[in-house]
Amino acid sequence: MAKHDHWVTKAEAARRLDTSIRNIERLIARGDIESSKRTQPGRKPITIVNPDDLARMQPPAHVMPPETGATGETQALQRATLHQQTAAAFSLTEQQLAALLQHIATIATGPAGERVDTKRWLTPAEAAALSGLSEPLLRRLIKAGELFARRDGREWKIRREDLDKL
Repeated sequence: MAKHDHWVTKAEAARRLDTSIRNIERLIARGDIESSKRTQPGRKPITIVNPDDLARMQPPAHVMPPETGATGETQALQRATLHQQTAAAFSLTEQQLAALLQHIATIATGPAGERVDTKRWLTPAEAAALSGLSEPLLRRLIKAGELFARRDGREWKIRREDLDKL
């Protein structure tokens, strides 16, 4: 049993992959994730999974570009200058630009008001709001195999990077 000391529970695996325990069980049944049982005295054995399989299944992490070292005041000045240049380039008033930026911020939030611009897996409603495509179109693309998605219980989850590739 010593070789499985570093293996994790199904709950931890679900947290790492940002999915449900049921999906982890499905992946185990399909053979995508190696599993074993860890015995505990006086308790039922618990299912543990190989963390190497989890690492293989995780999408590559997005690496943010390094900061330019600008201070808060400098960043605010740069942002204000950018707003003025954008407004001038598109002949927008400051009020129109503010409304446009508010609209963009609204699009970046999902139906429940949660920010989806940082989420890795999106519901079809969130993906539709973010991409501007309709939910029925996204569902047809999933069914046709043109857009990768996974079932999470009763709901589909679309990987953000696959949505960005459309």
